[in-house]
Amino acid sequence: MSSWAAKQAKKAEFALNKALDTAGDSIDFEGTVAKDVRGAAMGEGDEELFEKKLSKEEKKALAKAKREAKKKAKAPKKGKKDDAAGEEKKSDDPEPVEFLTKEQRREKLLDDLSKNDIVVTYEANSTKMHANTRDINVSGVTVSFHGKHLVEETDLVINYGNRYGFIGPNGSGKSTVMKAIAARAIPIPDAIDIYFLDAEYEATDTKTALQAVFEVQDEVKELESKAEQLNNAMGDAGDDEELQTSIQSQLEGVYERLEAMDVNTAEARASTILHGLGFTTKMQHQKTREFSGGWRMRIALARALFLRPEFLLLDEPTNHLDMEAVFWLEEYLSKWDKILFFVCHSQDFMNNVCTNIVRLDPTFKKLRYYSGNYDTYVQTRRDQDMVQMRQYEAEQRDIAEIKDFIARFGHGTVKMVRQAQAREKLLQKKLEAGLTEKPEEYKMWDWTFPDAGQLPVPVLAIERLTFKYPGGDPLYDNVDFGIDLQTRVALVGPNGAGKSKSFHHIELSVSLYFHGLLK
Repeated sequence: MSSWAAKQAKKAEFALNKALDTAGDSIDFEGTVAKDVRGAAMGEGDEELFEKKLSKEEKKALAKAKREAKKKAKAPKKGKKDDAAGEEKKSDDPEPVEFLTKEQRREKLLDDLSKNDIVVTYEANSTKMHANTRDINVSGVTVSFHGKHLVEETDLVINYGNRYGFIGPNGSGKSTVMKAIAARAIPIPDAIDIYFLDAEYEATDTKTALQAVFEVQDEVKELESKAEQLNNAMGDAGDDEELQTSIQSQLEGVYERLEAMDVNTAEARASTILHGLGFTTKMQHQKTREFSGGWRMRIALARALFLRPEFLLLDEPTNHLDMEAVFWLEEYLSKWDKILFFVCHSQDFMNNVCTNIVRLDPTFKKLRYYSGNYDTYVQTRRDQDMVQMRQYEAEQRDIAEIKDFIARFGHGTVKMVRQAQAREKLLQKKLEAGLTEKPEEYKMWDWTFPDAGQLPVPVLAIERLTFKYPGGDPLYDNVDFGIDLQTRVALVGPNGAGKSKSFHHIELSVSLYFHGLLK
């Protein structure tokens, strides 16, 4: 089947060219471009014809044309000087990046897939899922990157209410598969609201961290529209009790989310989430521009948790978090009652959050599914591999014996030749039926370090170590500690507490030991 990326690019290019050719330097999107796109879709006619609604594809193309044309309008014209006479020079500060709406995020993901030559295909009957189902079952999914298959003819099976840990070797394509899901390049029922956290919140002077989390007017409008659609669907369900139950359950979820976003309670809930992720009350009221990229990633994570989407995709959610924030997030997500699908390299985190494991098998290009948390997966896979290895070895022994018999008696007496021919047919049947694959071998790394030899005690001794930034409180004051040869130390603490600075001072002190701070 043809790639959705090619279709998307073709539609966007057509709408953009049409819009720019017609509008020229001065663009009236609500008038000229809208009429051009409608005219292209319906043909010229009376004015009332233009009131007809655009199709979904036309709306996407128009939205993309608007963005591209706005970029062109903002770009400096050729032949004009940057600093015109009498015009005040603009500030060098970067403009705040606009936080994308859901549809804009999806279009960006689709564009990213297209730019990186990522192609997604699936079986045609996978599009026949009921629009109001909350489970995902897509057959024959293939995701390729520059012609190389990451997964091939596999099934995507995700059930509502489960929390999936997505595992696989680094570079096997986990993030790419997640992007394909988030962009709906793989067919996802319309009833399932997807949120993929893949970028930090923008740096801006217009919103505080708290406002960035709970001011979600666009999402509220979308949920209200979804509630209206579900109410209409309920009226069309007729006597189908199963369908009515499904729609009613979705309606309750929508109303629950709308209630959570109510202005009277939203701020308190957003503050609770931010506090759990390490934001003090003072920090919550700071503008987002005042935070580093890591802290803005926390803001984006808090916003994702606040929105409570039907399907939440997280790529390494524990990155940028200190230990206390990781513990809080672990506890929070362990109670997630919708669909959670995430990548994480923390075994403890996955054990305490996951109800299921999905493994991307790079050898056979398949998605493998396991019930339970990570420890359960490890035991289940070990048991499966043992059974598979025994079956594989038994089949290989049988094949070797049959081949040996054929080689020895294939040219003997008539009776033995007939037996050899019968064995050859048996071997052919086994091969046609398919043999058991040899289980994937685990690569175990054996780490060895040079012997340090015997060193006198103490190996490292720090005395009266004090440090603070100008104008700030001490990060540590008159600290004494020592390290012996057999000591193994884990230095923990919240972000910004001075952990990395401690290592820097230890390294610096080694060259300044004659000052008496280090022995």
